[in-house]
Amino acid sequence: DRGWDVALAGFGNLGRAIAHYKGFQPTFRIAAIFDERRQGATDRATGLAILPADRITDEVARLGISLGIVATPAVA
Repeated sequence: DRGWDVALAGFGNLGRAIAHYKGFQPTFRIAAIFDERRQGATDRATGLAILPADRITDEVARLGISLGIVATPAVA
């Protein structure tokens, strides 16, 4: 009965699949994307800028995000 804004860390194959999957909506909405290798780009499907990991704390606080998905390799 409530929607949740979600931060997504990692925008490789798994991260893109999660961000573009419509089955989570309207309950979960990707509100911010973070990825070191793709920072500065914009994802066309979501319209979101891909931000560097060092901005996670500030963006999560600014957007009031309380949930996150980590879609990175174990070494990351």
